[in-house]
Amino acid sequence: TIIDFHLHGIEDAVWEFDQIEPTVNHSFRFPHEALGGLDYGSRFCVSTLQPDVVPLLKSSSRLEVLEVGGGTGSFAQSFLKQAASLNGTNVNYHILDLSPALMENQRKLLAELLPESSHFHQDATEFDLPGRTFDLIISNEVIADFPVASVERGSDRTWRGEGAYYVDKYALADEDAPDSFVVNSGAFRFIERAWKHLTPGGTLIVSEYGAEHQYPVASFNLNHDEYAIHFGHLAACAAKIGFQCRLLTLKEFLGLDDEVLVLSGREEH
Repeated sequence: TIIDFHLHGIEDAVWEFDQIEPTVNHSFRFPHEALGGLDYGSRFCVSTLQPDVVPLLKSSSRLEVLEVGGGTGSFAQSFLKQAASLNGTNVNYHILDLSPALMENQRKLLAELLPESSHFHQDATEFDLPGRTFDLIISNEVIADFPVASVERGSDRTWRGEGAYYVDKYALADEDAPDSFVVNSGAFRFIERAWKHLTPGGTLIVSEYGAEHQYPVASFNLNHDEYAIHFGHLAACAAKIGFQCRLLTLKEFLGLDDEVLVLSGREEH
């Protein structure tokens, strides 16, 4: 299962992202002209720590932040260093992850930035941190790893399968649905857990590949499967829970300059 993979299948953090599963963060882990001379985590920090994105910044300069799924730790490292350069912004950062190998790499890379108590080893779709709330929760390129649930149209034209529960619970749009599809059930459960751990007025930012109206499709990495996100369904889930939602492309959010020429190939370093 995907949980078993994260617990036991990842042996080396850098190798996993160098060779096995490419991410935008890892591809832009060094400063790049397309991101205004910043690396991905730094640019993400600049785009995030704005009052229109995190309204709590209007009343406080200290933010309790939780990153869900920390990868190698490079995103957190860049985010923290960039935040420190922004006048008046004090970030108390935490990371929640399921993979022991990734957590080990995060601890090493962030040893001078985060204490041991800032690392939580839990499944993001079920995470529970009693007494802890956060002003900002970030999930960057993670939720495609979460489980999906199947839905099938019965002979009576009603939806069946384990995913039918979510279609009904969140009143998911199904007018254009095929007779058989999957829903991002793990992502829905994560949204629910995030809501319970947000400070009133707090912000959740979720980035991943997918589309607003496309049903999840499998994406095959070299050692595990992922599923694209149906962002229309994800927004419907979030709105039903209580969020006020905004859907942006990554280009819009980061201000990424897609006119910059880059080398596109395979297995570069």
